[in-house]
Amino acid sequence: QDFIVIDGMGIANQLKMSPDIVTLEDLSKQFTKRIIDETSLYPKVVLVFDRYDQSLSNLKKQTWCDRHKNQIEYKLSERTIIKNIKLKELMSHPENKKIMCQFFSKMVMAELGSLHKLFIIVQGTEILSNMPEWEIETHSQHEADTLLLCI
Repeated sequence: QDFIVIDGMGIANQLKMSPDIVTLEDLSKQFTKRIIDETSLYPKVVLVFDRYDQSLSNLKKQTWCDRHKNQIEYKLSERTIIKNIKLKELMSHPENKKIMCQFFSKMVMAELGSLHKLFIIVQGTEILSNMPEWEIETHSQHEADTLLLCI
């Protein structure tokens, strides 16, 4: 096979908050290393994240709110200190997940580019790619699995 497809939030949920993870940038580096390790045998990488759009009023959003009654929205930046926050708590609010996906995507994109790998990264409504034949830049899907069918 010449490409691999990765569920970005699936990998993010497997990360561990080790003592060396102090900032969101540190967590992004851990995420990026994991993606690079997972994709080492493939020249092309497709990394897909779910959309975390709070303006939606749908069943998934309602179910999410019911399960995560103690959601905490953090004001996240790359330098935000997260060492005392559990990953589950950090990812309990859709806005936190949205921002984390943006940071993860940005760092992975830079690293894959430096390794001369071809990539498609889907986060939010954006589709970022360095593949010459790829022309789609936005999408309207909400779930990574249905988006994969479109790609």
